[in-house]
Amino acid sequence: MILKGVLFTLASAISLGVVTSFAQIAYQEGTQPLTLIMVRSLVAVLFFVTWFRLRHISLLVPRSEWHHFCFIAIGMTLISYGYLYAVAYISPGLAAAILYTFPVIILAVEAWLQRTTPPSGVIISFIIAIIGIAMCVGFNVTQINPIGIFLASLASLGTVCYLVAANRVRANVKPVLGMVYTGLLVIGIGMPILLLGLGDAALSSHSLGLPQSSLGWWSLLVVAITYVAGASFSLVAVNYMRASQVALIINFEPLVTLVAAWLLVNERLSQMQYLGMLVAIVAIFTGSYLQVRSDRQARSRSFPQWHSNPDQSHIPNTITH
Repeated sequence: MILKGVLFTLASAISLGVVTSFAQIAYQEGTQPLTLIMVRSLVAVLFFVTWFRLRHISLLVPRSEWHHFCFIAIGMTLISYGYLYAVAYISPGLAAAILYTFPVIILAVEAWLQRTTPPSGVIISFIIAIIGIAMCVGFNVTQINPIGIFLASLASLGTVCYLVAANRVRANVKPVLGMVYTGLLVIGIGMPILLLGLGDAALSSHSLGLPQSSLGWWSLLVVAITYVAGASFSLVAVNYMRASQVALIINFEPLVTLVAAWLLVNERLSQMQYLGMLVAIVAIFTGSYLQVRSDRQARSRSFPQWHSNPDQSHIPNTITH
């Protein structure tokens, strides 16, 4: 059972890890980022609505959870726009490195909300992760587009917003319903802009910003399919293992992103940046493992006071890229 969960989680990490590289290919072939985001969101909404209906899952959110789902939708919308727009300005590997600062931010948020101090091993691991991310970004920031850095950082903050809100949702309400509402919010914001021709003219001079080659169309299709596949695999994985375990394994996604960028868009970073990415991934994985172990020990002593559903702690950001 656990082996199936591991395989589904790895499939999710691989699916989501290649999204930004194919998105960058689509941009190079004339696709406007806003167009790509609209297509991806529309496919996701149609898929998950169909899935929920076939599984007889209600799409209605209890009134008591509306405020939580508002934050979930806002957070995931920031991820959708921030992350996919970021790779129009910076490399996929760099965008992934910045996005994955969210475990460090969540650690600080959780410590503040719970009025507790994280284990020393977790603090040290995430300090090392910050150093690794700084190595990956590089200290000569004048050679890096600040817009891309800002957008990737916005996606990271959106991930924090999503996870904190999802952790507060009652156990009998599925936070994944936020996928549907997020997709509708993303489309509601972007579609009027797209139809009015107010999109990113610097990246696309033609109306609607559609791909101008078969490669662009295939890349756009792959982005939509891998996004839905990655989210679906993660949802299946939590049927075989704890959400915290899924979150731990999905930390390999930045490594997949880096390899995909190297193979698909010929991204070449310096040796220092590659080393920084490796340091960050290992440190985040180690810190997440230590935090999961600490949470498990705390639950064995007493029922957690903050998480309404203990198995939702450290839910992976598998449906936000």
